[in-house]
Amino acid sequence: CSSDLFFATPSLGMFGAPNMENMLRDNQIQQELGLVDEQMKEIKSIQEAFSRQMQEQSQSLFIDGKFDATRARELGEKMQTVQATMKKKIDGVLLPHQQQRLKQLSYHVEMQNRPGGQAIFQGRIAEELELTDEQKEELEERAEEIEKELEKDIAELKKKAREDLLNGLTAKQR
Repeated sequence: CSSDLFFATPSLGMFGAPNMENMLRDNQIQQELGLVDEQMKEIKSIQEAFSRQMQEQSQSLFIDGKFDATRARELGEKMQTVQATMKKKIDGVLLPHQQQRLKQLSYHVEMQNRPGGQAIFQGRIAEELELTDEQKEELEERAEEIEKELEKDIAELKKKAREDLLNGLTAKQR
């Protein structure tokens, strides 16, 4: 497991979850998964086909130069279906251990990108962990407590840093 992977923030999909298909564009993730050239060619082909579909469909959002909200909703639903199909195709290219590792990496990215530990007690990670409503509530309360503690600690560190900086000045300069 390479912790260096997590400095990048791949695209987030719906509900703050990382878009695993876009994560596959990252060279570090490709290396972590041990993807071979043939797999990358297939994945790239799938991604390009998806991008073409997205571009073609997005052109229908404007009628006579005006944005059509109804079409946007319809397109959103259609793109969810197309994206699910793309994910299935990509899963067909990846080996089972690569699929599992990509899922793990996406959880790490989600944890980094969602504030206050929300990724643990909301959404797909909570579902995966099979958290009860009581556990979710307890985790959310604890996350709020931790956030308050962090804010207090940060304020104290800022105060100390200002004091340390001012100590470099003479009494007259302060």
